[in-house]
Amino acid sequence: MSKNLKVSVCMITYGHEKFIEEAINGVLMQDVDFDVELIISNDASPDGTDEIVKSIIQNHPRGNWIRYVKHEENIGMMLNSQFVLEAGKGEFIAICEGDDYWTDSLKLKKQVGFLEKNPDYVMCFHRCQVLLFEDEEKKFIDQPLEEIDYEYSLYGLLYKWNIPTASIVFKNVFLNKNNTFPKEFLKVHSGDIALASYLFQFGKFYLFKEIMCVYRVFGLGVSVSHKSLRMIHYRTNLYYKINEYYNFKYEEEIYQALHDIMNRYAPTLCKEKYTLAGYSIRKLIYVLFRRIRKKIKK
Repeated sequence: MSKNLKVSVCMITYGHEKFIEEAINGVLMQDVDFDVELIISNDASPDGTDEIVKSIIQNHPRGNWIRYVKHEENIGMMLNSQFVLEAGKGEFIAICEGDDYWTDSLKLKKQVGFLEKNPDYVMCFHRCQVLLFEDEEKKFIDQPLEEIDYEYSLYGLLYKWNIPTASIVFKNVFLNKNNTFPKEFLKVHSGDIALASYLFQFGKFYLFKEIMCVYRVFGLGVSVSHKSLRMIHYRTNLYYKINEYYNFKYEEEIYQALHDIMNRYAPTLCKEKYTLAGYSIRKLIYVLFRRIRKKIKK
């Protein structure tokens, strides 16, 4: 490992046999004048991912950039994410999961350069191009600027979250042994939101309006109602843990974000097919609201 390591690129992978080579090549093509490592953490993927990664290490001119770990048993996405983040020893950390990929060879140079020149910022990111899959059809759509360009308060992050995971670069706060990824976040979904909510305490966030990566979206045929239901369930659990982590310092913002999300999806959840499931979610959110309101009144 280089003593002057500037960037650790963290890549978790599971079942990405068809996509992992494109993800890796997007990192190895970076035009940089500093040292980079790519840490690939394979969560015991049962497909051919292992063989593809090893082949790239052996045959690519920049194969020596790669630090590869294959877990013997599946540990799950959040624990795998924690593992790879803590393994990164670079001054900055960039994220690219194994089914996304970078498209701009200057991406790292631009983002690292910004963070170096602006010490009050802890994280920066950019727009993506969304690759939609519907059966055998593919369609590329540029992420609308208004979808990602908003105030990056905790409320904005929780309610309007649209930051592509593959676009994130941040100062490696974990080099300080006092900074550890909260254990309460390891049992939630939406690890990218959990990470951003944690980094929020260390500085400001900055948006590059350029498109520098591709984000894959699968399974468009799945019911929108079902997706909305799961999303609210996951967010309710995550937001309550964020509230606890910050000792209820931002409870009004968190309450408002969850309240507004519920209102956004309420018409969908009120469909007759999802009445019972929708009731369960509403009851869960009601309990959360009561807890937060009691804290506010105190």
